[in-house]
Amino acid sequence: MIIKTVKVSDKGQIAIPKDIRRAAKIKKKDTVLIIQEGDKILIENAINAGRVMKSTFKTVKVEAKKTKLLS
Repeated sequence: MIIKTVKVSDKGQIAIPKDIRRAAKIKKKDTVLIIQEGDKILIENAINAGRVMKSTFKTVKVEAKKTKLLS
């Protein structure tokens, strides 16, 4: 796990540090998936987007069944 502090620009932009980009296999011009949950933000390489989305939707489905929003 790598932990870094970065500043947010006036436009709301951040730069992902080089060592984190390398570890996440994010290259110039790649597309990333950004997920916001509560006060947390997850940035995922889009290559993994399908896996992340499947896991997220599975969690949503389980929660919906628990609250009887889904039968």
